[in-house]
Amino acid sequence: MGHHTDSKRQELEAARNMEADCTIGAGAGFGRYTREVAEQARERGRQLVAEIGRPLNPLRVSIALRVGVEQAITPSMAPKKKTETQDPTAPAQDAQDTTPKRTIVRAKTALDWNRLLSTKHEEHWRTLRVVIQIREKLYAGKPASLKAADAMLKARGLDEFVAEAVDIVDPVERAAAAEEIAETAGLCEFSRRDNKPGIWIPSNNVKAGFKENHQVLGYRVAVRGSRGALAEGIFVAGIDGDSDWIYLGEKPDGIDTSVTHSEGPKGPVTAIKRNEYVIRPKITFDVMIANAKAVADKISDDELADVLVHYGEHGLGANRSQGNGKFDVVSVAELERSPRST
Repeated sequence: MGHHTDSKRQELEAARNMEADCTIGAGAGFGRYTREVAEQARERGRQLVAEIGRPLNPLRVSIALRVGVEQAITPSMAPKKKTETQDPTAPAQDAQDTTPKRTIVRAKTALDWNRLLSTKHEEHWRTLRVVIQIREKLYAGKPASLKAADAMLKARGLDEFVAEAVDIVDPVERAAAAEEIAETAGLCEFSRRDNKPGIWIPSNNVKAGFKENHQVLGYRVAVRGSRGALAEGIFVAGIDGDSDWIYLGEKPDGIDTSVTHSEGPKGPVTAIKRNEYVIRPKITFDVMIANAKAVADKISDDELADVLVHYGEHGLGANRSQGNGKFDVVSVAELERSPRST
């Protein structure tokens, strides 16, 4: 009986000494400590706080006591080094700034502007020198007489450009006009230029052929935006400073006369058609392509070559429906330097 009482008393005393230390995480399943061990743990915790510089989570302190401080303390708990305060508006030093810097406009002399324009002209354009050989005849398509020109304008719905008729009173002028009409009635001729010998065609006639064949091959529909890229980003120019004109030769090789039949409002119409022509001329012109992504993405070199090949069978000049104006591409060369840089 006495032995049982002494045993019970010892158990009660042990129970009083075995209090759970919630401060260091006993409730989290890490065991119980005697009061002496708990006090040692608190002291070690105060030492950790002094070493690290800020209070720690009690659970982490308990883990530190069990598995070692080096393994329990994460890098995020380590004291942070003081860094210098940086200007938030200043660019980051580590990251490379790839944004292109804008050039500030400053006053320039005329010489500086000429140099700048010359440089930009070379950078802006990619120039192809194209040489073609007409297989047989190249026919003119510009009406020589005012009356024929007016009829052509009316047929195209351009009545506002038709010249106003003026009666000729002077008999000498009337006779000269009558002779001119007899010579030029139904005649289509090549262009003549003041103070420029020879015969010419406008360079925009060749450009129109590029646009027409580009549409025929379906690129206009297949590649969205290619129509505008061709119209506004690619140009045809003559050589030797005559960008708006392409030289054909000194004079026409002859005049071809043919009879045309058509249906008009009053029935069948028969007319005489006369065209100047040149035999197998070799024609040289430049194709200027803007060095812009908006153009390169819409019209590739492969497509441009395809258009040029089809253009050769489609023909240049008048009377193409009769198979005239067909040509072969002799050469295409990319010029290293733009011939029009100032």
